Amino acid sequence: FCHKLKTILDARSIRQHIMANFEKVMLPTTPDDEKRRLLTFVVCGGGPTGCEFAAELHDLLAEDLKHYFPQSVRDMVRVVIVQSRDHVLNMMDSVISEFAERQFARSNITVVTNSRVQAITETSLRFSTKHEDGTVTEHEIPQGFVLWSTGVSLTPFTQLLCQKLPDYQKNKHAITVDAYLRVKGIRDGSVYALGDCATVEYPHLLEHINELFESAHHEGAEITRTELEMFVKNAALEFPCAAGHLQSLVDNFGHFDTNHNGTIDRSEFRSMLEYVDAKLTALPALAQVANQEGIYLGHVFNKLASLQVEHKSKDMSADRKRRSEEISVAPFTYHHHGTLAYLGRAAAADFGQGQTYKGSNLAAKYMWRSVYWSQQVSLRTRFLLMMDWIKELFFGRDLSKF
Repeated sequence: FCHKLKTILDARSIRQHIMANFEKVMLPTTPDDEKRRLLTFVVCGGGPTGCEFAAELHDLLAEDLKHYFPQSVRDMVRVVIVQSRDHVLNMMDSVISEFAERQFARSNITVVTNSRVQAITETSLRFSTKHEDGTVTEHEIPQGFVLWSTGVSLTPFTQLLCQKLPDYQKNKHAITVDAYLRVKGIRDGSVYALGDCATVEYPHLLEHINELFESAHHEGAEITRTELEMFVKNAALEFPCAAGHLQSLVDNFGHFDTNHNGTIDRSEFRSMLEYVDAKLTALPALAQVANQEGIYLGHVFNKLASLQVEHKSKDMSADRKRRSEEISVAPFTYHHHGTLAYLGRAAAADFGQGQTYKGSNLAAKYMWRSVYWSQQVSLRTRFLLMMDWIKELFFGRDLSKF
């Protein structure tokens, strides 16, 4: 009973369903309760995909369908976002989340937070809401359309791969890969995974606190600033994916030195490792992650191809070849360029470290579009996208069913 938004066929199915609902509403035999049900559109998930879909749906209703359907029908339209967290766009700065909710309120888009979907039928959706006092209430609303955008799950192929490697693949939502994007459990390291189907396994430094603490200090029972700088340099080589967060330990030495004696004792060192472990979270399911991983693997394969030529001239075991490859190839490092969300004639961006942008005018809308236009893979797709936007500007969206 749910639509998803992954392929062109999904987009066509969504448009056909929306237009079919409006056409059914116009039939004289359709009762008012059924009309309200057909015109209730529910989006499950308040992330960037869910919010952008709700905003685009509102634009479709406000800018295009108003020319084809009377005001009495448009007044029955209801768009609802069901979010499990306490805010939409919770992965972005709280300023952005609050701005998005205010923008949706002005657009008459209902946002239901702290709620989890329990069941979906052909005509209704049931969800539970957790209140601040800990009580939970059940709700049921009639619906004529549901979009599911609460995350990704394993495809049949990736699920089969994980079942073949039960000792190494224990994540229920993605394939576990190492810092080089190699699938865990494949001995020769010849299988790679990237994008939404993969998650990088980060080390838990706290599990190695004893050996790390012993390696950090050389004289006395506590770590000096100089010893910490040397430790960070060595640890960055052993845990390359944590190099940036390890360097921040030196920059924030005074913050972790709670007793202000100029050294780090064991409990303070433990706080440092807890800080680094907390920062090593799973990479977000964003296109820029998959793009950077794809570029990285392209360079890796070129490097490995040149190494194969060298290996052919030497009699090397599989383990020695793998160690040689790891020395020659740097691990994958993700660089976050910010997160952008369209909110219906408004846009918001979170560039990290408290730097945000939000605008509720036509300029913000075209700023958002310019970013997507610049990320197209070729001049041809940029030209086609620009032509689509020009046609929409002068003639509106194409509402034909195909």
